[in-house]
Amino acid sequence: MTQTIVAIGCSQVQDYSFLIPLSALLWKRHIGFQPIIFLIGNENDWDTGRNKIVISALNTLEIKYKFVSFIDGYSEGTVAQNIRQHAAADKKIDDDTWIMMSDADLWPIRREFYHQHEGYTGRAVCLYSNGDHFFGKKDVLSKFDAGGGFQSIPTCHVTMRAKDWRIAYEIDAVDDERAALLKTLKKMEPWLMSCADINLARWCCDQWYITERLCRQPWFPDAAPPHPCPPGGRILSSENVLLVERYGHPPVDRLDRTVDPWTQYGSFDLSRWTDAHVHRSPFSKEHWADEFRVLSAILPKHETWMKSYYEEYTR
Repeated sequence: MTQTIVAIGCSQVQDYSFLIPLSALLWKRHIGFQPIIFLIGNENDWDTGRNKIVISALNTLEIKYKFVSFIDGYSEGTVAQNIRQHAAADKKIDDDTWIMMSDADLWPIRREFYHQHEGYTGRAVCLYSNGDHFFGKKDVLSKFDAGGGFQSIPTCHVTMRAKDWRIAYEIDAVDDERAALLKTLKKMEPWLMSCADINLARWCCDQWYITERLCRQPWFPDAAPPHPCPPGGRILSSENVLLVERYGHPPVDRLDRTVDPWTQYGSFDLSRWTDAHVHRSPFSKEHWADEFRVLSAILPKHETWMKSYYEEYTR
């Protein structure tokens, strides 16, 4: 079976850094993929305070990670959101290896949902493709070229083989991940500056740009989903692209932080959920109780370690 790598960027903001060992553990032990974590900052930045606990946890779990130094003019979050799309710059990754995007605070639950690319002979699989009401290739390219935002394909979980990431992002043979990102940001900057809301553009640029990159490819289908999009539930399959929709915004099968916790966690049934968008301040006692319920249901053999990690982090 062809290997799948999950690429995740992580800033030093505790809402994300606390979660990253737990998220990586879920991807590795529950889903069966290989996570690669891009930690924003240098080794010294991650060798202090609670960051040191995060690094120790990643080492204990044997999770692969790389440090990515800050980039002048761009926030830590922007670097974290955009570095993952350049994971294929690692020349050790075989051309046919699948690389899937994910977030530090997005937990995979329904295992089969994340394996839909396996055996697919096309080039891109976009899970929750209707998450931002994507209207199709023509809509994206006309609005991008005019300067501004558009309805896009969520970065999580766009999945392509390494060779197609390298083509889409024009990753040169001599680039490492950060060098490849610098080139992308340079290309992206004129378009960002043309957007009416530059702050929104910087926040959404990873998702907007990945959608533009996909739509620029000659193999991406011209056909668009019906406009406006139905609520979801379809799988739109073409020769080279698989668009997998879900119901709702946020999806009705997602444990989501925007929904009243008691509604979802009060009578918790793991079989209802595909993924979880984890609470802000995930290390608080209140939120940890919810999160640990999810984690222990999925990974009961790791309960002791997860408790120990939480206790050390919050000590």
